[in-house]
Amino acid sequence: MRLLTHIVLHHSATDATLRSGDPEGAALWAAIERNHQKHWAKTVAGYICDYHFGVGPTGVVLAGQPLGMVAFNCGNARLNAVSIAVCFLGNFQVAHMLAAQYAAGVQLLRSLSAQHSILLSHITSQGGRGQIGRGWGGGRG
Repeated sequence: MRLLTHIVLHHSATDATLRSGDPEGAALWAAIERNHQKHWAKTVAGYICDYHFGVGPTGVVLAGQPLGMVAFNCGNARLNAVSIAVCFLGNFQVAHMLAAQYAAGVQLLRSLSAQHSILLSHITSQGGRGQIGRGWGGGRG
């Protein structure tokens, strides 16, 4: 297993689901995975996704890239090499995160940080630019 010292948070900057029949965001997550696989298929065998985990609007946690593999989730190769990438489905620059998604995300981050001894100061948003948007940390709904 590779050394994991950071968690990088993202949002999909999309709607939280693809359609009304996708309440958990599973279809959106599958589309994200297909897009990432197309991008990396020729250069990285077995690549699945730029994120290790996704968190859907109902709080479902979706599996992505295996933790043993680097996920190319930010423009910093050194950070990619030592980080776990978590993507919250939705666009939190324009909307607030729902309470169930927020609670599941907090639980996932607590679990990952405890399991890998990751310091709170090593949990950051993509690019280390602080909060993702006005809805980040909202836990509303």
